[in-house]
Amino acid sequence: MKYRHLSDNKIKDIENLIKNSPDMFYKFSTKRGALFWSKKVEEVLGYTEEILKSNPFIWNDSIHPDDKQEINHIINNYSSVKQKTIKYRIKTINGNYIWIQDTLLSVEKKDNEITVEGQARDLSEIKELNKEISEKDSLLHSIIDSYSNAIFSLDTDYRYISFNIYHFETMKELYGVEIKSKYRQGIKG
Repeated sequence: MKYRHLSDNKIKDIENLIKNSPDMFYKFSTKRGALFWSKKVEEVLGYTEEILKSNPFIWNDSIHPDDKQEINHIINNYSSVKQKTIKYRIKTINGNYIWIQDTLLSVEKKDNEITVEGQARDLSEIKELNKEISEKDSLLHSIIDSYSNAIFSLDTDYRYISFNIYHFETMKELYGVEIKSKYRQGIKG
């Protein structure tokens, strides 16, 4: 066993960390399927211990078809030198896809088997917040663009942060310059 050198107290500490973590921990084999999973898997994906035991490949089978090839490529070509973090969609027991961020902590290749230990985090809340920010940003830009006066903001180095269409068109007409901002792209003048 990999952790024989650890005392019972250290093992208990690690178990408590895993149990209380907001992340899902797992160990997966390309030949045997799920070898270990933390309780968080049930909370996030809905798969109970019984389901995981009866179908040890359910995690792998639940990866979105558009993401599966990239993930398999990463695992098959993984270098054990460093951790690798990937984002992909996975189907929950309810049939909905959620985004997760999966950090491959270790990948071992032995004979014809690849074993992966990882830590995955549900990104649903972050994705929802990003969507809300994007919608509010769009609304803000449409309000600003409705004014027929130039509106713009600059940073301390006099680079554009934001501007409205009127300012964009004025700068193009008067100076022949198409202004850009890292926050405002794709204005069609």
